[in-house]
Amino acid sequence: MYKLVSGAPADINVLTFGDISVTRHMGPVFSLSDGTNDFEVGLKPVKWKDLDVFLHVPQNFIFKWKGKRAARGDVQFMPHYAILIKTRSKEHVQIENHAYCVTLNNFKERFPNVDVRYPSKSR
Repeated sequence: MYKLVSGAPADINVLTFGDISVTRHMGPVFSLSDGTNDFEVGLKPVKWKDLDVFLHVPQNFIFKWKGKRAARGDVQFMPHYAILIKTRSKEHVQIENHAYCVTLNNFKERFPNVDVRYPSKSR
């Protein structure tokens, strides 16, 4: 998540997904963290801080597991699902002072000189 200022990203936040819970009344709800604050995203759009970025789970929610063979030969499974992100303008337009939320790979491709990484996991 970042805001475009003078053609460069500012106020960069890396969001990481935590637990998922599903109930018959609330549907799927995901916990997200920006390293400082935790919040939940569900079917109702959630505004990110004071920016024009809204996150929510699609009503046609599909949850899958994808297996990947690791170097040692064991299989690691990762969940796959969608989160909808609505912004004031599209990412490829890049309008000054608009906020955007993109994947880490897309961010690195657009801004290769900005060093951004996922937070390290504490154990």
